[in-house]
Amino acid sequence: MPARKTTARYSLYRTFVDAYMKAHPEKTRSISHSDAQAEWNQLKTNEKIVQEKIDTYLEKYHSSSTSGLHINKDENEPKKKKIRGRKKKCETTNENENNSRGTKRRKKREESSDPDFDPDSSSVPPPSSSSKSEKIRTAAEILAKKSKAPAQDKVSKELHEINERIIQLVQVKNMGMATNEQEKQLKKLLVEQKKKSNDLKRLKAEQAAKKRYREIKKRKIEALCEKNPELAAELNKIYRPVIGRPPIEEECPDLLQIIEEIAKVGGAADDNRRSQTIRPCLTLDDLREKIKERGYDIKRSTLYYRLLPHRVNSVDGKHDV
Repeated sequence: MPARKTTARYSLYRTFVDAYMKAHPEKTRSISHSDAQAEWNQLKTNEKIVQEKIDTYLEKYHSSSTSGLHINKDENEPKKKKIRGRKKKCETTNENENNSRGTKRRKKREESSDPDFDPDSSSVPPPSSSSKSEKIRTAAEILAKKSKAPAQDKVSKELHEINERIIQLVQVKNMGMATNEQEKQLKKLLVEQKKKSNDLKRLKAEQAAKKRYREIKKRKIEALCEKNPELAAELNKIYRPVIGRPPIEEECPDLLQIIEEIAKVGGAADDNRRSQTIRPCLTLDDLREKIKERGYDIKRSTLYYRLLPHRVNSVDGKHDV
């Protein structure tokens, strides 16, 4: 029963919309359809009134001169002679294009007359997760590239507050309600505004100058390293072209060999006799002390993370999980 009810209601909606659009040919299709939907929403609770409206719209359509004109046009048009023979290629392509356009128009009409049809949902596809992630990535990259300038931010914030106060006092002055104290305060604020704007310009100029100096220094050091390879080893200790913490291998290049020697001396055989692996009996603190005796002072956390395998899903990594 509910399914029949919905189909009957839908067919009533279709007939109402069609009748309304036929009765109002002077309106465009989109405006006529939206007006019909608005009227349907007002009258849909009472089917009797809806049926009366349909009858009135159909009577209006039949009585109007537009329907008569359409009939006369069709009758007065001379019948085209049928041309026998094969069709040309261009004619067949034109027919196919017309057929495809006709099917598209039919689909649009069916969708527009559907009460549950939402044009926004069909025309605009939802944004995919990949496009969202790309936008987030680009925004994060822009923020990362933008260097922090706390001194400039502080001065610009103060300048913004001064400008707001100046605007308020100027409005009061223009209204003719400013006192002597307010006028004095306005003069002071204008002086402060000029000073803060100059400070901000100076900070920006200093930032640009420091950036240029760093670039020139970098180029000079790179040129020296290319000319003198012996000097490059010493310069790389002071100047590092790569940003971030230096790896432990730079300070202690033979770290793995030292750990292996210490493990072999104080180690024991593995539980599985067939395997050739050595099981060390030292703790992390003992290992750190032994490495310290060799002349390398390494932090406990650095040593722990260096012993872990790079890949967790590897055979060695699964033992440490």
